[in-house]
Amino acid sequence: MRFNAVWSTSLAAALLALTVHAEPSPEGAALSLTALMNGMATASGVIANFHERKQIALLAKPLESSGVLYFVPPDRLARFTLEPEASALIIDGEKLRFQQGDRTQFDLSQSPMARVFIDNFIVLFNGDLAKLQQLYRTDFSADRESWSLRLEPRGSELSRAVEEIALRGDHRGIREMVMRSRDGDRTSTALDVIATDYAFTREQLQALFVEGTRPASLEKQ
Repeated sequence: MRFNAVWSTSLAAALLALTVHAEPSPEGAALSLTALMNGMATASGVIANFHERKQIALLAKPLESSGVLYFVPPDRLARFTLEPEASALIIDGEKLRFQQGDRTQFDLSQSPMARVFIDNFIVLFNGDLAKLQQLYRTDFSADRESWSLRLEPRGSELSRAVEEIALRGDHRGIREMVMRSRDGDRTSTALDVIATDYAFTREQLQALFVEGTRPASLEKQ
């Protein structure tokens, strides 16, 4: 399994929550990266639809997929791809598992690449700016209307797969993310926020992170 596209969407989810809950800047001032990361401490549940477009050098047409993701701070995310075929990626703390359609779930927690995936993912969810800058070279800019963040992996396992991640958004959250892979692939992800500060019930959390399914109450969102 390749983690590049999945990682990009999960990263977008993390930064979506960070932006929604970013600490307010002085009136008229631009958002700072510190405020963006500090906002993680107040983030609650997030539900968002995603649409992903992957351009692969060897294919004439891009691959497109769409689905929904559920983010529960500080370190849980359920990503369900609905089209063109069903799959699920479940991150629950330091555990990661994947399911394709109705097939048996695969526990990927001990996979070296999955371990890198989880470690980087948790850094974002914890709002750890110092660790983020240890793992990535960051280039952040913002004005009163919008912001952009460029992440370049440093000397780590992730840098073998990912060349650069570029994100753009505004005060409402991330709007676009483009990831370039070392193999020449390009993945763009768009998010449509359905709910922020969502209070997941115990039953919903059980379904998402234990059973790996979307509860009927969330399918209506």
